[in-house]
Amino acid sequence: TQSLIMGLGLKSSSSLGVSAAMTWVLKDALGKLTRLVWASKMGRRFDSDAKRWRFRASLVYALGNYLETVTYVNPSLFLLWAAAANSCKQVAMLTSSATRSALYNSFRDGKRENIADITAKGEAQIAVVDLIGISFGVSLSKAVGTSVRNVLTTYVILQVLEIFFLFREIRSVHFQVMNFERMAQVVDSFCDEILAKEEDDGGYITNATIAAISLNGSPTTPKTATKMSDTPTKSASHVQHRLVP
Repeated sequence: TQSLIMGLGLKSSSSLGVSAAMTWVLKDALGKLTRLVWASKMGRRFDSDAKRWRFRASLVYALGNYLETVTYVNPSLFLLWAAAANSCKQVAMLTSSATRSALYNSFRDGKRENIADITAKGEAQIAVVDLIGISFGVSLSKAVGTSVRNVLTTYVILQVLEIFFLFREIRSVHFQVMNFERMAQVVDSFCDEILAKEEDDGGYITNATIAAISLNGSPTTPKTATKMSDTPTKSASHVQHRLVP
């Protein structure tokens, strides 16, 4: 990093290049640390709703881009804004890469194990889009100039377009299985039918019925039932709560 900064012309006896390099490295280190914490805390939740987490990642990445713009507006707090921006981007990139396999898997031919071929083609498309984006960005930066107003206006327009197109892209992906939220809705509707039938027959809910419907969770009853569930345990608890008399 120091060599790159010195190569840009920041050669000074006052160790400006060394200071800039240390600031840059510290920014990256804080971002990597945030990435590790995020992976340890949230890693198990991505598979349950890959599409939604992918969209959330785009919002976090947009926030990171905005914070990078703030470093130009308020350079006195460069390390603070740059570290926060890099942390957001590291979280977004981790979430995006973690959910990418699930999205690629939705395109897999059910009769063939061709996930590697799909992944290779997907990564190639990403590389092409990145090259087009870099070329467009270089040309656009010359037109925008250094005006803060122009930079922020361009950021808002491009970021809104990116989020909109990503949303449309994610909507085009169709999974063969339900996520936990939709599973909870289906089971909740099923529970309503069973409870209505039992009430009409004057009977009661048996343990066999509960075991047949529950979703591999502990049979604990929450204080308040949750309409939507994000984890298997919450889904199972919700089902148990609905069926236990």
